[in-house]
Amino acid sequence: MAGPGGAFASAVTSTCIRAVLLLTAASLTLRAQVLTTAVEPLSPVVVPRWQWDHCLAGITYGGPQKLAVSWGGGLVREGVGANSSDYCAFGAAKVGLGGVRGGIGIGQSRGPLGSGVALSAEVLRTFAAPLGASPKRTYVGVTAHLWPLLGFGGEIGYFVRLGDGLGAPRAQRHVVTWSTGFGF
Repeated sequence: MAGPGGAFASAVTSTCIRAVLLLTAASLTLRAQVLTTAVEPLSPVVVPRWQWDHCLAGITYGGPQKLAVSWGGGLVREGVGANSSDYCAFGAAKVGLGGVRGGIGIGQSRGPLGSGVALSAEVLRTFAAPLGASPKRTYVGVTAHLWPLLGFGGEIGYFVRLGDGLGAPRAQRHVVTWSTGFGF
């Protein structure tokens, strides 16, 4: 038979056991709630960087180069996300039936539909039969490029003929270039 102190010890032990069981149940319930709560993982921060890559290509028709193909590459910075912009600081060459042209510029493309703009400074050398320019001459100028949808678009430029001596004909000294087609 337990004494008066034994009843107290038994009551304390019983209370402690109930408290431990209650805390354990509460802990398990809380842990179950935490485990079933959806937590989005932390995604790493992606910082766009410049890298060397191909950024432009195309096939076009226009003056003075007539049918032409082009290619360009340089430093490309691809944007992060579906609606971000890609940028390209490029060097480009365009070879056509009426002349050849090379230059440097900067371009921006945006979104998944292939739209973009570019601006370039260029040197143009015409062949024997260019469209709307003096044959076998060198020009310098600037060109604005626009492709509004799926890479289809055009360009327009302004060029000035180099190497004219005194008394040279002024015809076709200033030339507006143009082209339309797919790509740059």
